[in-house]
Amino acid sequence: MTPRAQGIIYHADLLINDLGLESPYDLGSRWGIFVTTAYSHIENSYRFMDEAYETSPKFISPIFFPNAALNSLSGWLSVAFNVTGPNSTIYSLAVANPAKELAINALRSKTIDYALVIKTTEYTQLILENIPVAENQDSFSESLELVILAAPQSLA
Repeated sequence: MTPRAQGIIYHADLLINDLGLESPYDLGSRWGIFVTTAYSHIENSYRFMDEAYETSPKFISPIFFPNAALNSLSGWLSVAFNVTGPNSTIYSLAVANPAKELAINALRSKTIDYALVIKTTEYTQLILENIPVAENQDSFSESLELVILAAPQSLA
């Protein structure tokens, strides 16, 4: 798990605990996790290809496969909080938050009672230009937004 994902899980845990909603490590099927991120599979693809070149495909961890459940933010959050409801990670460079729309639709359809909605951006040189990842690479821009949405009947 990347340090970025660990930080997001930490902050989501703080938010859930601050609101006193439920046990943060067993949220179950009435929760959904929806993520919009500009942090895409580009870096994971680069690391996958780099490791494949240096060793061989039989020694590559599944965490490096682009867009697998093990390397999507919503997948990591679902595992961390034992969420068995829907989860979705949308990769987008847009300013809008399409994950919030998915969460609202899931709440309206009564599929879930609560939605953890996350929007995170990290525009690095690797995303903006096709250059290798450096250990000390600075981000040009970074942000994190965490929101919990609740269905009206859940608040009663």
